[in-house]
Amino acid sequence: MNSETHGEGRRAGAAQGKPTSIDVMQPGYEEFLADQTVDITVNAEELDPADPGQLSGARLIVSLPQEEAAVSVNIGCHYLGLVAGAPLFRFLAEGLAIVNREPSAKKACGATLADCQPIDGRLSIFRLQVAGELAPALTIVGGQHVFGVIRGEALRRFLEAATLRAAFGKRVAATDLATAVSVIRACFSAPQDLGEVRVV
Repeated sequence: MNSETHGEGRRAGAAQGKPTSIDVMQPGYEEFLADQTVDITVNAEELDPADPGQLSGARLIVSLPQEEAAVSVNIGCHYLGLVAGAPLFRFLAEGLAIVNREPSAKKACGATLADCQPIDGRLSIFRLQVAGELAPALTIVGGQHVFGVIRGEALRRFLEAATLRAAFGKRVAATDLATAVSVIRACFSAPQDLGEVRVV
């Protein structure tokens, strides 16, 4: 499905009364995981909020634009980049291991965002990072600046929703997280699947 067809599907969905996007903290978001016309989103908070729960303006969007899941990052109307394919699968699998405190989990994982129209495969300056043994958090980082953080239940739901959606993108109707994780791990195990986006 190309971006034009994806846009047409979203407009048709909206005409039928479906949302064009739904936040992972909203009840019932799970029913839209396999729906290509609905984006799954999560809003980031300020790293050091003046008030509890203060949002930073950054938002992560999990979409299925071309039958393969992608995570993009926006701040307001500004697009920062995306990560997709094997780099995304690795990031999700390693991020879930950190959040679930699995014995084999790394201390941190990350994925560098790429522009949707990169010049000579050039990467953007923005990264997604998950770290924290006691209180795992996902940060949106650009250089030395943190543009937002996702913690707690919002982080867990985001990683799980993105993992399940990634499995749907591989045409595996995984309804349980363990199956979805197995699917995405298989997708980044072969070196030829790693693509051009660097993952640490």
